[in-house]
Formats: sequence, structure tokens, C-alpha cells
Amino acid sequence: MAARRSERMGVVLMVAKRHEQEAAGYLQQHQQIVQQQREQLGQLTEYRQNYLERMSHTQLAMSPGQLSHYSAFIHNLEAMLEQQQQQLSELEAQLTKIRQHWFSQHNRCKSIEELINRLRAGEDKDAERRLQKELDEMAAAALNRPKD
Repeated sequence: MAARRSERMGVVLMVAKRHEQEAAGYLQQHQQIVQQQREQLGQLTEYRQNYLERMSHTQLAMSPGQLSHYSAFIHNLEAMLEQQQQQLSELEAQLTKIRQHWFSQHNRCKSIEELINRLRAGEDKDAERRLQKELDEMAAAALNRPKD
């Protein structure tokens, strides 16, 4: 006997769930990367702030060479902060796309599950109708059978 359509759709659901799980794993990894980058940006910002505060107290006692070195270091630190912020922005944009992909995979699974449920309900109704028809035919045959 051929497999019912709802059973055949089980394979489709299994593949869709695998895709959803892969997307969820990738989403989780990317969320961790974004979180790490946010923490690094926060640490870098805090370092810059602490450095500026320390240097503001000793700036008057610096020689011109030290001031030049200090200025170059601050410039490099600002460039690093800007680069880190740009990288974080790109990662967050990627995270949004990855989240949308996972969401579409999740919705696809839900749709397939709903389809399977509708198919099963229809198949159950058909089976019930066939059974009722057979019972009616058997009852009619019993009534039409000659009595001994």
C-alpha cells in the first residue's frame, strides 16, 4: 500500500527542520560574535576614557615630544575605536539577515506542520467515509440477503 501523503510530507518536514536547526546554530554563533565585539568595543572605549583622564592630569608636565607621542597614541586609539564600531555595525547587519533567515526557516517548518495536520485530518475523514460506506453496504447486503 502506498504511503499516505501526510506520511510522505514527513520527509519534507524533517529536511525543513534540519535547515531550521542549522540556521538556529549559525544564528547563535553569530550572536556570540556580536556580543564579543560589543564587549571589546566597550573595553576599548573604557580604556580610552581612563587613558584620557590619566593624561589630563599629567599633560602640563609633558615635554613637546611626549605630547606629540600622546597625541599620536590618542589618534591611533580613536582610529581603532572607529574601526571597531564599523565592524560591529557590519556584524549587526549580518545578524539581522541571519535572524530573518532563521525566522523564514522556522515559519516554513510551521507551515509544513500545519499542512501535514490538514492532510491527516482529510485522510482521517476519507477513511471514516470509506468505513461508513462499507458498513452501509454490509448492512444493506444483510437486509437484502434471503432469509432461510
